[in-house]
Amino acid sequence: MSRLFRICLLAIACALTVAPSFAQVNFGALRDRALAEMKTPRGVSVATIRAIGKVKQPQARRLLADIVTSAKSDGEKAAALVELARFEHTSLLQLFSAELESAKTTSIANAAAAGLALQEHRGLDKLVDCATHLRKPVRQAAARALTTALRKNGTVLPYLVDFIDRTVANERLTPLIGLRNRAASPDMIELFAKVALTKDDPSRCEALRLHAEGAPPTKTRDLLAQVESTLGGKKPSNILFAAILHAKTASLTDANVEEYLVEALEVADRLAPELQRINRNTGTRDRVASVLSRVVLTHEGAVERLVALELLVSLGGETVADTLVKALDDESTAAQLLAIREVARRNIEKAIPRLRKLFDGRHEELQLEALLALHAHEKQRNRRAWPKELREILTTATRVGLRCAAIDCLRELEDEKAIGLVNACARAPEWQLRSAAFRFLEELADRESIAILVERLQVEEGRLAGECMSALMNQTDHDYPKPEYWKRWWDNEKELWTPKKREKIAKGGKRGDKNERGKGSSDKPRKAALTYYSIPITSNAASFLIDTSGSMAQRAGTAKEPKIEAAKKALEQVLARCEAERHFNVVPFAGGPRPWQKQLRPMDDRYRNQAIAFTRALRAGGGTNIHDALQQAFDDTSVDTIYLLSDGQPSAGAIVDPTRLADAVATWNRERRIVIHTIAFGQDHPLLKRLAKESGGSYVRYL
Repeated sequence: MSRLFRICLLAIACALTVAPSFAQVNFGALRDRALAEMKTPRGVSVATIRAIGKVKQPQARRLLADIVTSAKSDGEKAAALVELARFEHTSLLQLFSAELESAKTTSIANAAAAGLALQEHRGLDKLVDCATHLRKPVRQAAARALTTALRKNGTVLPYLVDFIDRTVANERLTPLIGLRNRAASPDMIELFAKVALTKDDPSRCEALRLHAEGAPPTKTRDLLAQVESTLGGKKPSNILFAAILHAKTASLTDANVEEYLVEALEVADRLAPELQRINRNTGTRDRVASVLSRVVLTHEGAVERLVALELLVSLGGETVADTLVKALDDESTAAQLLAIREVARRNIEKAIPRLRKLFDGRHEELQLEALLALHAHEKQRNRRAWPKELREILTTATRVGLRCAAIDCLRELEDEKAIGLVNACARAPEWQLRSAAFRFLEELADRESIAILVERLQVEEGRLAGECMSALMNQTDHDYPKPEYWKRWWDNEKELWTPKKREKIAKGGKRGDKNERGKGSSDKPRKAALTYYSIPITSNAASFLIDTSGSMAQRAGTAKEPKIEAAKKALEQVLARCEAERHFNVVPFAGGPRPWQKQLRPMDDRYRNQAIAFTRALRAGGGTNIHDALQQAFDDTSVDTIYLLSDGQPSAGAIVDPTRLADAVATWNRERRIVIHTIAFGQDHPLLKRLAKESGGSYVRYL
């Protein structure tokens, strides 16, 4: 050791023994300030207490304890307890216990309980003893403290289990939730079984789910039999029924899967949230996925395979991905369609060869779905060659649906080389093909495109006239109200007109994505004589679907009248102002659709008065059956536009799950090309947003 190094060490030692540390000096000032504040009527301030808590020294602990015992207000005491809970010392055990016992406010009880949780085994034992305390706030604070401590310290687990076993039956839910995603010991499984047989539904439901996620399937099935026997033949509550479904799903085996699928067929929509929770538990998820995968790949029954596949798509993991790829070869068209949608949604690259095989096949519906799935893959990995393939499909395909889908994909890719092909489609005899072309030309166009649009505008009617005019407005920045004005303009300007420069789109953005309207929208509104919730009505063949469920009888926000009354008035205004050549229908729906007419009717005076009287007589009550209402509108082959107004999630009908419902509508609409405008009453509605976006409609949130 060098002489210089020894001198440095000696200097440091002297400094430590002679000069007080900065923390010590700082604490001295804090102590003086705290003692002075103790003498005031308000007591020690929260700022001072927090500053003391940052000093990790024994004298700071003792000062905080003094503040607790002499506190002049609950806020002062709670703040001091919070800071004191950061210290671990045997002398604090009695203080925290006494404060928890006598706590008059939730904040004091929580702070005292949190302090006990840090005092090792003796403090944890005190919290467990609180399970049988006579005062509810004390029991709840102890439960919260143990649950919070478990997140940081796994050794707290047996104490929390003991607390749940001893505490009041209807207060077990919060600590039970703290045991989620924990490996279940035999003692825990025994506790879950015990709680699952109690009468408190929230607690028994959570216990039943935890038992199913941690116990062997046979034990869970035995517990389910006991739970159902306690019902005495009565129908379980909705939350208990959901928990039973969860337990049956989590305990699925090859031995009981047949019986399970029969029940699942009836309650598929109710299973979706339970499968989402199972998906978060890797062990249970993989076991259930393996059972369902074997059904999908080996079962002889087409219905059983389809039900198993519908359940499987809610789960993740490599097993599910492999099964989805193999399901593309299923004998059932419904199973193949579902598998196609899922491999596209999950971007499973190894499915591409099978998707190409399906596209090259002769099944029209599968061919169309396969094209859209291939587009989801190829638009990223094969950016140069894929547009060329799409242009070839547009040139050679004979089916309208395929050609429309190709145009939509080319529009998304912003392929300028396709403009000539799309121009030809704008003159096609099929209105669906012209509609797809007009939407493409709204984003990409050349001189010939404008000439064709002006020409078509002279003869198009209803919705297609609106789409044609929208394309012209977007490409020229002009807003002429009548077709003849457009013709006159083009006759004068066609030699001078040049395509406008394309705007650069921010990464992640999408050109032409104007489906969402609402207050503060920056979109330039189209001129229209008739609007419905700010959405222009250009169609001459529209069906108005209006939600009349029980929730529509309530008020939204600061509105002075029920939602149903506001919706009726808005529809009455449309019916009163619409021209006689327009054909409309009104389809109110609650538990089911109740259409005004079986098909669209012209809005002449006779039918107009009938429709208004029908609308005024509507009353709110029942569930929300969006599926059957949409199906009613789709069944009318003359409908090209739907206006759907609703204030809540689906609760009735053939399909209730929003994702499955939107998938079904997308399948119906592949070739129908119906535009669905949606109005969400009172709150945002993801299902309505998706329906509007995927059909090219507008989404509006009202109130």
